[in-house]
Amino acid sequence: MFATTHATSAIAAGLFVLGHVVGTVLLGVALWRSRAVPRWAALATIVSQPLHFVAAVVLGSPSLDLVAWGLNAAGFTAAAVAALSLYDTAKAYDRAARIDGLRLLSKSGGKSGDYVATG
Repeated sequence: MFATTHATSAIAAGLFVLGHVVGTVLLGVALWRSRAVPRWAALATIVSQPLHFVAAVVLGSPSLDLVAWGLNAAGFTAAAVAALSLYDTAKAYDRAARIDGLRLLSKSGGKSGDYVATG
């Protein structure tokens, strides 16, 4: 549709990519330092976006890009599992506790018995 890209659009796209890569690396560093997830998951999160950038933008390698996305998925899954495990700590205070974006729908067993979320 457009033959050229406006300079402002190119700058905005570059800043978006840079922010995305730096933000994911910082998230991985925070996971590493907090020890909330296994070290491999934090490391996977740290290297996933720089690897994705190199694979997709610099090299144009779809197979390496797939590896980068797999690392990202593994790291984020481990972070989600760690966040859900906080429920065991929080349930002593509020059994309906929620972690933004993640929620326990049901559980069975344990000292406090079964739980099924309402709503």
